[in-house]
Amino acid sequence: MRHHLLLISLLTSILTFGQKNASVIVLKDDASTFSWQTKHLWLGETNPITSDYIGEYEFLKLWTDNGQIDTGDYYLTNYAIKPERSGIVNIYSIQKIWNGSNYDTIQTQNIFTAITPPKIIVKLKSDHYGKDTTITIELIDSLTTKRIGKRYKIGRFFEPEIFDNNGNLIGRLSMCFGTEIKLNDPMLKESTIFYAKGYKIKFVITIRDMETDLLIPTSEFLYTIR
Repeated sequence: MRHHLLLISLLTSILTFGQKNASVIVLKDDASTFSWQTKHLWLGETNPITSDYIGEYEFLKLWTDNGQIDTGDYYLTNYAIKPERSGIVNIYSIQKIWNGSNYDTIQTQNIFTAITPPKIIVKLKSDHYGKDTTITIELIDSLTTKRIGKRYKIGRFFEPEIFDNNGNLIGRLSMCFGTEIKLNDPMLKESTIFYAKGYKIKFVITIRDMETDLLIPTSEFLYTIR
């Protein structure tokens, strides 16, 4: 209860007197269970970034000393950074913020560390389609050729797509999360799907790095019904 009262008091103070500073942060996805903000970036990958300012703001300028800043339609933001070298990444910004009564212009510097992302592939572990339409997969770190350890976990629900023999998308499975996939589970199917020999199932799994809270997709998995 005290925690909620403190949060309400903080938000009231910000709205009344204005937030005094802002930082550039890596955008946190809605499936994250971590309360802290990551200080890491994937090397060579697009990392969506935003401001943590609570209220109206605008980036007047955004730049870095490692890589490039891109603009586009990213998840809940229009900005992303792609580091070119591993190690320290400084992100600088000039932001126009509304403090409750007028606009302020502030300059920020935030330090991150660029790290090499894992290359995780999806492999078929067991095929029981003929028995109960269940397939089991495993996630393999391609650098070590071993199953991923505790650091990397499935980070979001994924939706396998089903294609017929003409390559037409005929359905999806929703809310898949584990490594066992029941293709005829009525809780997963959006509609009735009649499988046939040669039909293909494709999907990509989003992996979460439990040490940094960064997300990275696996390679695409393809399963053909025999």
